[in-house]
Amino acid sequence: MVIDAVRSDEIKACGMDSVRSLKKLSLQRQTEALFLEEGISGPHLFFTIEDIDAIRLSGVVDSAEEKEKVERVVKRIKDIRRVANDLIIFKASMAGA
Repeated sequence: MVIDAVRSDEIKACGMDSVRSLKKLSLQRQTEALFLEEGISGPHLFFTIEDIDAIRLSGVVDSAEEKEKVERVVKRIKDIRRVANDLIIFKASMAGA
């Protein structure tokens, strides 16, 4: 009975979901570590692991160079194949300066 249960489609599906979840968590941690190493941070910079090979960048950066840097960094992650870069460039006015 135990062997039949292990071979069941429900158990196999659960196993695949677990592997997928662990892979996405691994990509989450790898991205966080790279951001720390590269000094990339900010209260308005976000990323979402959309799949086991895809990441979405969102939020606000100060320049086109910063936007490109963030994308280059995540592309260094071995398993990332797709990057959706939805970062918005916002330059604060220097009113009063």
